[in-house]
Amino acid sequence: MRKHRGGLIVAAVLVWSMVLVTTSTGGAQESAQWPNWGGPRGDFRVDDAQVAERWDAAPVTLWERYLGPGYSAIVSDGKALYTMYGGDSSETVIAVDATDGSTLWAESYESDHAGMNYEYGPGPHASPLIHGGRLVTVGSIGGLRAWDRVDGALLWTHDLRQDFGATIPNRGYASSPLAWKDTVLVMVGGEGKTVVAFDVATGEERWRGGDFVNGYSSPRIIERAGRSEFVVMTPADIVGMSPDNGDVLWTFPHPTNYGLNISMPSWDGTSLFISSAYGHGSRTVRFGRDNEPEEAWFNAAVRLHFGSAALIDGTVYLSSGDFGPSVLTAVSLADGEILWRDRTFAKAQLLTLDDRAIVLDEDGTLGLVRFSPQGLEVLGEHQVFDARSWTVPTLLGSSLYLRNERRMVAVDVGPQ
Repeated sequence: MRKHRGGLIVAAVLVWSMVLVTTSTGGAQESAQWPNWGGPRGDFRVDDAQVAERWDAAPVTLWERYLGPGYSAIVSDGKALYTMYGGDSSETVIAVDATDGSTLWAESYESDHAGMNYEYGPGPHASPLIHGGRLVTVGSIGGLRAWDRVDGALLWTHDLRQDFGATIPNRGYASSPLAWKDTVLVMVGGEGKTVVAFDVATGEERWRGGDFVNGYSSPRIIERAGRSEFVVMTPADIVGMSPDNGDVLWTFPHPTNYGLNISMPSWDGTSLFISSAYGHGSRTVRFGRDNEPEEAWFNAAVRLHFGSAALIDGTVYLSSGDFGPSVLTAVSLADGEILWRDRTFAKAQLLTLDDRAIVLDEDGTLGLVRFSPQGLEVLGEHQVFDARSWTVPTLLGSSLYLRNERRMVAVDVGPQ
């Protein structure tokens, strides 16, 4: 029987390099890409996934390597994998060959973490962003940098704390940057600068907007009412803004203890599902005829601490729980009713395929499951890590890339 452990806070994943073990050939298809936190669509969902229907045998390990600490997720252009890791007083951005795990380039910079609360592991927490030929990163103390993603040359940089007075939470910066047209949208926080847009080519500021402080959640773009909206959870609200100029379009209160809103909202085209731990819960927000947000329901018993949820055909699947036990939970998006709970996996990160999902539990167990409103069907399990694993996997073709606090692993999850 597997033992489950509780966890605390963060959002994102990945990196370091030391020993490389190559056990097989294979890798990502060049057509597959994972450009940002949340994957191709920013919702942790993969269309047309090349994943076996079930795992009758353990997925084959393609390669594995040691990494440094951090929770930065893996992004990819189809050939290289990019992530970040930390050190005692530095951080590193690294590019790894997707086929064998070898280092393509790695660049380090000083990062004084004094005063940061790293009780549950050091940063970086935010994930890199691929935007054209650039790789954009934000370190745990707010160092914004753009790199040439082919050779790692530093192209431009900003210190969000010194240059913009950013409101960086005490556990480290965690909001992943977001691409919009020819700009990079970055959470900064504070009066008039909730979000700042930077020219991706030059790093010059294009605009700033909003009066909310920054938290741990990463933003996303949704399509609603015939327009694109930049949506993010701040410490006390969910906010919709224009990605073109930073105008605040709407707000809705969602407070938690200590302002710890960490997860990212889910969107099905008409409803926003929002969930937090820390003494709060979950709600669904819909938009009325006047285009203003309205609460459809609230359920204090459903609490997504951090990471990802799966929204499939009107049902939300998530790991519910904060400092006590966590369990996989199914919730009706229509009315907030809890449909079932299952303890097979505890505090798990979810990658949605179709009606199936890839699950990475915090104890390092990788699972393939099928979700339905009636219950959970486990299609396979495989132990990949033996230490805390809080990062959502990255899937390119049939190659799945995972990390925990010490290792990075590539496995083949294609038809067996």
